[in-house]
Amino acid sequence: MLEAIRNNAQSWGVKLLFAIIVLVFVFWGVGSFRDSKRQVVATVGDQEIGMREFVQTYQRQVETLRRQRGEVTSRDLQEMDLKRQVLDQMINERLIRAKAQELGLFVGSGQVRTRIREMGVFHGDNATFDPRRYQTMLRMNNLNPAQFESDIRMDLVSSSLRQAVVSPVQVREAEARDMFDYVQAKARIDYVQFPVQDYMDQVTVDAEDVQAYYQEHKKDYQVPAAMRMQVLRITPESLADNQEINAEEIAGYYQDHQKQFSRPEQVKARHILVQVGEDAAQDEVEQARQKIAEAVERLEQGAEFAQVAGEVSEGPSAAEGGDLGWFGRGSMVQAFEDAAFALQPGEISEPVRTRFGFHLIRVEDRREAGVQPLDQVREGIEQRLAEDKAMGQLEDKLDEVLQIVLTSQDMHQAAEAVGLEVEEMGPFGSQNPPSGLGLNQEQVQRLMEMNAGEITESPIMLEDGYLMVKKTEHEPAHVPELKEIQDRVRTAFARDKAKELAHSAAQDALHKLGQEATVQELGLQTTSSRQFTRRGAIPGLGKNQDLARDAFAADPGKWLQQPYFLAQAWVVARLAEITPPEDAAWEEQKDFWVENVRRMKRQTLFQAYLQGLREDAEISILAPEALEYS
Repeated sequence: MLEAIRNNAQSWGVKLLFAIIVLVFVFWGVGSFRDSKRQVVATVGDQEIGMREFVQTYQRQVETLRRQRGEVTSRDLQEMDLKRQVLDQMINERLIRAKAQELGLFVGSGQVRTRIREMGVFHGDNATFDPRRYQTMLRMNNLNPAQFESDIRMDLVSSSLRQAVVSPVQVREAEARDMFDYVQAKARIDYVQFPVQDYMDQVTVDAEDVQAYYQEHKKDYQVPAAMRMQVLRITPESLADNQEINAEEIAGYYQDHQKQFSRPEQVKARHILVQVGEDAAQDEVEQARQKIAEAVERLEQGAEFAQVAGEVSEGPSAAEGGDLGWFGRGSMVQAFEDAAFALQPGEISEPVRTRFGFHLIRVEDRREAGVQPLDQVREGIEQRLAEDKAMGQLEDKLDEVLQIVLTSQDMHQAAEAVGLEVEEMGPFGSQNPPSGLGLNQEQVQRLMEMNAGEITESPIMLEDGYLMVKKTEHEPAHVPELKEIQDRVRTAFARDKAKELAHSAAQDALHKLGQEATVQELGLQTTSSRQFTRRGAIPGLGKNQDLARDAFAADPGKWLQQPYFLAQAWVVARLAEITPPEDAAWEEQKDFWVENVRRMKRQTLFQAYLQGLREDAEISILAPEALEYS
């Protein structure tokens, strides 16, 4: 064993082994190996939560947050008290596990395998479980199969226990109706706007104002740090060009995977969309209907469909002349799909109403269901087979690259040795990470903290391979001199002052309106909004949760007690009316709302059950420092 280590002292595997050993000593300290209690964060009865498991679970949760939200700072994690959340969840899992064992609940390996195979994230191109994708996705999330399968087993056990606990929950229809009425009620307001722009000409700005504003708001003008880098991707895709695939291999794969190349019935179409909501007022519907009718008239007079779509359509495909490409059944809303598949190439539909608005559809081509010919899929098969072969060489190529890079510091020499090319990328920073690499925020930050000329000593793990990086340039964060941004600072100062003036005018008007003055007497003009819900998105104004909340709590005709800022204006508003949802809407959505209330009650009951388990259990935190933030 020792001889093998000596003979492979320069290999990536040994480097990683020593890196792990060093990390353990640095992170936990040598003394921790002598103090067994410090290896345990907490105990739940006779079950332990180990330090390593806690750290790994916490790191995975941080990674998940960063993938979902983008940048998550240490301060964000501290404000969320994420460490405490993670530990609480781990304690709950131990409690659930113990209770499940006590009740005799059991989940077999077969159930675990079935659940994993059903998870779409692990499905390949043929919509079935792909072992290679399974391994790749786990590696990307710093998991091994044993860990993940244990998590799935725990999830299934938890689901069984949860079902046993919450099964008695009943929901009366009146409860669901009360929630439906609350959430679906709509309000309408009358409002007066005091736009910031209207007060800009009342603001005077001198050099001293600009200088003082610049000094006070320097952080607002800071240019983030930026860098350039050389990149070497070691992935199945990048190595695929070096693989030899013969015709027999391609034909064999095609014959063995006929289901993968089966193609449903498809149409290729363009559309023109005039948007109008399902619950839009009748006059809006008629305006949309008239606009789509005018488009029909232009087409009947010989206008090109793509040209009319580019000029009229309000959908995202307008820039491409309404082109939707190829699609099969189940890809579009039902009414749209029915109309499209009823057309022959070259035909245009009558106006079709969906929840998005009115559509005109032109089918340009059709494909009947069947198996795609080999010639159409040959290139894709060859690429897949080449990547499969390259996957088997991945670790060897990485090891070769590491040996060259870490001794010569020459990325181009390493790339040439394995038949790859170095890419030059940048500039980029933490706020605008390099595109096309799939790096998370932590990885980008790691690159930003490197010195110019430095090479990553260990590879960065990608979804499907590895990345070696040499940082070639670094520009530190800096604040430009005032003379470089003087116009921006002057405009920002003037806008802030104008906002203060607009706010004062709004407050003054509101005070007078509260003293029985009328809008007409004050020379103001009111606008009536369209209806909105408690979610706070007010048509014509934008979103302001405080305004929506106060409007629903107000008496009709009464001015709300404060101005609200939205759409670059201060708004003074009064409630016009609140309209409850219609009985017909309730009948249509009743099942959904009953189930929604049932889900909420079950969640509340299960949380109370967990709290009871916690109160009855002996829970000890043995390493409170693990919950601290540096």
